[in-house]
Amino acid sequence: ADAIAAALERTPGTAVSAELDDDGSRVWEVTVVKGDGTEHDVRVSAGDGKVLSDRRDDDDDREGRADLAALKGASVDAREAAEAAAAKGVVVEIDLDDDGPAVWKAETTKGEWNVGLKSGAVTPHHDDDRDDRDDD
Repeated sequence: ADAIAAALERTPGTAVSAELDDDGSRVWEVTVVKGDGTEHDVRVSAGDGKVLSDRRDDDDDREGRADLAALKGASVDAREAAEAAAAKGVVVEIDLDDDGPAVWKAETTKGEWNVGLKSGAVTPHHDDDRDDRDDD
């Protein structure tokens, strides 16, 4: 949650994912989408929360615009989803999952969880069973 807040302070927009690098560097990679759909990859130190870099992703902006559309009407942002999932273990990744009814997908040290976009309810993540998704 702190890495997302630091990334958004540096690059205002909507955070759609945050992942702790598993290469031992202790750096969070936060993806921020600006209102025009452009994506920025913001790297934040896990140790002190300082922003290390901010790079515009030169890929097609359609994915960023699709993420913003999926989050329209959401009450729970990425930071809040990470905080909710922290009750289930140390969060190492939070990502918008919009392959079906959109939810935040959180990976923790104790498993994978869905966090509802509107309710913030945390439920177990099942790749094959989308019935437990929060689609309110």
